[in-house]
Amino acid sequence: GAIARVCADAGQTCTDPNFAVTGDWECACVAPATLILKGAQKPAECALDECTATCAGCAGTVCGEQACEDPDTSANSRHDWMCVCKAPEMGTGLTKPAVCKLDECTAQCGTCANSGAGHVCSMQGQTCEDKDVDARATGTWECKCKAPSYGAAVGAAATCTLDECMTEANQERCAMEGQMCMDPSHDPASVGDWTCTCAPPAVGTALMQAAACVLDECNVMANTETCAAAGQVCVDPAPAAGAEDDWECWCMFGAAKATMGPATCELNECEDTCP
Repeated sequence: GAIARVCADAGQTCTDPNFAVTGDWECACVAPATLILKGAQKPAECALDECTATCAGCAGTVCGEQACEDPDTSANSRHDWMCVCKAPEMGTGLTKPAVCKLDECTAQCGTCANSGAGHVCSMQGQTCEDKDVDARATGTWECKCKAPSYGAAVGAAATCTLDECMTEANQERCAMEGQMCMDPSHDPASVGDWTCTCAPPAVGTALMQAAACVLDECNVMANTETCAAAGQVCVDPAPAAGAEDDWECWCMFGAAKATMGPATCELNECEDTCP
């Protein structure tokens, strides 16, 4: 009848505790739902925790070692339970085991970057990256140096290197003058010691700026040998960089000289002193 339908529409059964009395009928929860509040002449308040109840579609032993959570335990809310990974692992699976993940950079665990004594990477001013967050893969995190330093180490703090010549601005400052940038120390604590060095055969070095290069063309062996083969000496009258092809061979006696080749030497025995 109409009374029984009130309970049936709520998925419950109708019970009459005393057939001799009218108006005392109740709606009762249907197992595996449990009663929260009796329903006197109305549907009862029932609960169904699918993680703990025994029913078709309930969790049962599906979650195994994982935790089970039922976010809505109202009797009419079905098939919403989930398996939840245990901390520090993360992940959920709706009505099935979860695929657990473990970011060893952010979690605290025995194999993590923070095993309880503080974060290994952050304490050194470095960043942490876990290349494989599958919970079954442990010890895959690494510390990475922050730019402009570089370096990385798996499962430990990295040894960082800083080459100030890797900085584009420093490279360009030297390169614009055709010079090389050199950093004598790659220790991150050693900064402001990079230099611009002239490209051979020019010589010259300057700290943190372009160098004033000197090019003595007589330092070029071929030029020196050219003069020496004629018994003459090589002289570069303007060794500044940019003044090229002006080296000269000078006679050992007299004032004769020639540019970029042996001179024609003459000996005035009255004026010149010779061996």
